[in-house]
Amino acid sequence: MAYAIRQISFFLLALWVVITLSFFLRQMVGLQPFTAPEFLPGHSTHSAPLLTLYLNYLGHVLRLNFGQSLATPFGSVNALVGRSLPWTLGLVGIGTVLSLLLGTALGIILAWHRGSLLDTVLTPAAVFASSIPYYFVAMILVYVAGLNLGWFPVGDPYNPDLTPQWSDTFIADVIRHGVLPLFAVVVATFGLWVIPMRNAMVGVLDDDFMALGRAKGLRARRLMLGYAARNVLLPIATNFAIQFGYILGGAVFVEVVFNYPGLGWLLVQSVYDHDYPTVQALVILVAALGLLAHLAARLLYPWLDPRTRRG
Repeated sequence: MAYAIRQISFFLLALWVVITLSFFLRQMVGLQPFTAPEFLPGHSTHSAPLLTLYLNYLGHVLRLNFGQSLATPFGSVNALVGRSLPWTLGLVGIGTVLSLLLGTALGIILAWHRGSLLDTVLTPAAVFASSIPYYFVAMILVYVAGLNLGWFPVGDPYNPDLTPQWSDTFIADVIRHGVLPLFAVVVATFGLWVIPMRNAMVGVLDDDFMALGRAKGLRARRLMLGYAARNVLLPIATNFAIQFGYILGGAVFVEVVFNYPGLGWLLVQSVYDHDYPTVQALVILVAALGLLAHLAARLLYPWLDPRTRRG
């Protein structure tokens, strides 16, 4: 319990730092946060002390109230973010899970067959894949699979002639439009899991517990998955926490290339429109999602590796 409390406290402290920095950055661009009279009773925009502005701003952020958009008349920032968030969560969430499963499985296989032709060919290929920029993968897929071959539609998240609703036709059309953006995320990120998993497994294959398992006559599959792979889950969880923010940031380029209406697309449009409240809300939200991924990984440590409980 004490361990969980420490990790949650670190998460809250880091989130507070992000929120505080966003407040002062907003002050630097000359945009007073929530300075309408109903938000600052007894003060004008110019007479309110900085501490009053900060506490007022902090209270609204904690209530998830980010004010009005400067680019959308009578549109709240919450409404804009709420419309975009499901698209990004679907794209990044599914893409991350698929790339994690694919990369981890490939890393296990390459480590088990280290030194083989498969390892010699696929390990450098995974390194190369992880170094390819998101936008380059997305543009190649748009040009080849979208425009030239016409396998999948590009340019919209669904057919404009369809009405968004919970129907089989609309859901199938959304899935069809989302194949290429999802594939771009998987291709650009699966290499991030291959190399750490392979290297971590290679480091334990000659340990004493593996020799003991071989002496017992255990099957290769059980040794590979139940012994070697299980003992390297901790660094993989750490790598996930580190890479999730990178994946989330890379999704911005994928959404822009495919005109996908997620948080990345909204962020780029808000920057072009100088919509500072929306940009600020998105920065805080993305930081919170990255910190949540780190918190989840840290809370899973004792379950993944019981040895950490003694630490």
